[in-house]
Amino acid sequence: MVGAEVWLSQSNMNFVEETTSLVKDLGLDYIQFRINQKVSDRLLPEQMERVSKLIMELKSRCHPFPVYGEIESKKLSGECWFSAVHLVINPWGDVYPCPYFALHPE
Repeated sequence: MVGAEVWLSQSNMNFVEETTSLVKDLGLDYIQFRINQKVSDRLLPEQMERVSKLIMELKSRCHPFPVYGEIESKKLSGECWFSAVHLVINPWGDVYPCPYFALHPE
C-alpha cells in the first residue's frame, strides 16, 4: 500500500482538492493531511477550521478512496504513534525507516 502524506501550511492549503485528485489519479492508495506546525506560515485557527471542513467533505465525496486528516495537533505519551512499517520518502528522495527519523535526521 502506498499513500501520500501532505503537510499543510498557508502556502498550500488552497490545493487540498487538487492534491487529492492528483494522488487519486496517480493510483496511490490513500492521502493523509497533517498540519505543519514547524513553518513560519503555519495555519491560523480559522484556516484550520476551514481545511478541516474541506477534508471531511472530501472523505465523503471521494469514497471509496481514503482521505485522512489530522488537523489538530495531539500530544501522545510514551508510545510510538507510527506503524513499524511506515516508511517515509521525502520530496528530495531521502528514505527514512520511520517518520520520526524524517523529522530528526541526525
